[in-house]
Amino acid sequence: MTHISKRKLKSGIGAKLDRNLSAFLSYGNSSRRAAVLKEFLTTTERIMLGKRLFILVLLKRGASVYEIEKLLGISPSTVARFNLKFEQGSFAGASKSVETLFLQKGLGKILRDLETLFSIPFKARKMSFRQLISEIENS
Repeated sequence: MTHISKRKLKSGIGAKLDRNLSAFLSYGNSSRRAAVLKEFLTTTERIMLGKRLFILVLLKRGASVYEIEKLLGISPSTVARFNLKFEQGSFAGASKSVETLFLQKGLGKILRDLETLFSIPFKARKMSFRQLISEIENS
């Protein structure tokens, strides 16, 4: 988990920081943004963001909360919270961006890359990552 300072910000500063971050993320080309984010974020922070994005991918593909929890090694409450927000449409922008990214880059390639990283069994019947992805893609 990332660390957030316990010191309170002055009124309005948080909103200003959020606006500046949004402006920064919309400026320049994607390779420049990627380089800067890699310089600013720790490996742990990048993994955390990657997991959150992949939660959306798996939810869009119909994976269950249990499958996502086991695959990504995150708490059931985190997945349930994302699932609720996803069902309420709170991730409409991110969801569209993720879908566009995977259409451009090819979901199959990304899932195959992840398959090499995860070899844990799923469900009581010991479903492998490959079987889970096949099931999700075929549904």
